[in-house]
Amino acid sequence: MTTEPLVVNLSLTLEQAALIVRMPSGVHYTNQTGGTSCHHPEAEGVLVPLEDENSWFQKQLEAIFEPAGATVGRSGLTTATADALDELLRGQQEISIRVDRARLLESEEAWVYVHVHPRESELPIMQGFGVREAVLTWLNSD
Repeated sequence: MTTEPLVVNLSLTLEQAALIVRMPSGVHYTNQTGGTSCHHPEAEGVLVPLEDENSWFQKQLEAIFEPAGATVGRSGLTTATADALDELLRGQQEISIRVDRARLLESEEAWVYVHVHPRESELPIMQGFGVREAVLTWLNSD
């Protein structure tokens, strides 16, 4: 007997940026992405919210994508947008997050494929994951 996976629509509940750490979990997450393109990609994994005091991180993500009309959407992310994201992500203390350069064409606003490398002072919630593929997602600007 095959059961359908549980699909959680993050556009209804997400209040801060989060990582979908990709791994078998039986839970699939989707979010409205791509600005006004309103895409709905889906990934299976475990959701790890990123601490975002006073929505600072969310505002920085919006600042990267707001003027980037030609850098996001169906054509994916540009190298310049990925560089700006990597620079912002360097501020994460507990884990190292880097944009997956091999998946720039699949990434877009509110859905960016990344690699997660826990650091020595890793978040307790990330212990045991090791290096993983993940999706960085947040509230879409639309």
